[in-house]
Parts: sequence; C-alpha cells; structure tokens
Amino acid sequence: MNRLNKKAFTLLITILLVSICSYLTVNILQTQAFKNKTIESKYLYIQAKNHKDFLKEYLNSLKKDKLESLSKLELPNKTFNIEAFIEKKDSEYLVDIIITAKKQNIRVYEHFTLK
Repeated sequence: MNRLNKKAFTLLITILLVSICSYLTVNILQTQAFKNKTIESKYLYIQAKNHKDFLKEYLNSLKKDKLESLSKLELPNKTFNIEAFIEKKDSEYLVDIIITAKKQNIRVYEHFTLK
C-alpha cells in the first residue's frame, strides 16, 4: 500500500509541474506576440507620420496656380492610403491630410492652412 501511495504522489507532482510549465509557456508566448504587434504598430505610426510630413512639405512648396487646380491629391502606396483634400477659402487654402494604414488600425490626420 505504501508503494502505491508513492506512485500516486509522484504522478500528482508530475502533473502539477507539467501544468505549471505549460501555463508559464503560454503566458510567455502571448507576451511576446503582444510585444511584436506593439512594435509593428509603432513602426507603422512613425512611417505614417513621415508620409504626412513629406506631403505637407510638398504642398507648401507648390505654387498658388497649381494649388488652384487641385481639390484632392492621392499618392499610391502599398501600405498606406495617402490623401490630401484642398479647399480654397478666400485667399487661403484649407488642407486636410489623412494617412491610413491598409492592414492595421492606424490613422494620422492633420489640418492646416496655406496662405
């Protein structure tokens, strides 16, 4: 009877250790997956901001006669939808720049005035 108790106790300890190791492994893998997704989101956000800054500089460099002929500007890109909406009010131009990632929920927006 004593030998049967030792086997049962050994089996119980083994099951507990395997369960604890499995739980810890799953938690570690979930944390790693979350970190990777966060890093990817940060990278895409930085890329979107760079596209926005470039488009703003480009629009600031355009002459007034070219701005008058534009109402919407779209730039082709594999990762982002890059759009600028231009509206003339009096002698100023109101510009909305919208950068949206195609595969993730990342969106950068800026509204500014060109004089």
